[in-house]
Amino acid sequence: MPRTYLKIRRAGSVVGAALLLFGSMALSAQAAPGEFEYLRADTNRPETISDPSAGCRSIPGGALNASNRTSFVATVYTSLGCGAGKIKEIPANGGTWAGAPLTVAGSVKFS
Repeated sequence: MPRTYLKIRRAGSVVGAALLLFGSMALSAQAAPGEFEYLRADTNRPETISDPSAGCRSIPGGALNASNRTSFVATVYTSLGCGAGKIKEIPANGGTWAGAPLTVAGSVKFS
């Protein structure tokens, strides 16, 4: 009986270690995209879009400038739906947009 108990315990430890490994890999993958930081046009305060996924996102409050610390290229638009008014492509991993007088970004597309 003791040998069977040890085998079950060892198998449980192996399964537990595998689950821990796969769980930490999933968390690492989720954290990879980073943050898109911008200066809100309506409050003049910094704001972030955390962990963006590929696609179009509206920019709450509008953006006067931005810093792209994501793993995606971020393209800012004056429109709310990333369809019209392309302003600039901001490179991934540290690219910035210094803004332009009277230009407010309403959306950003991550690709």
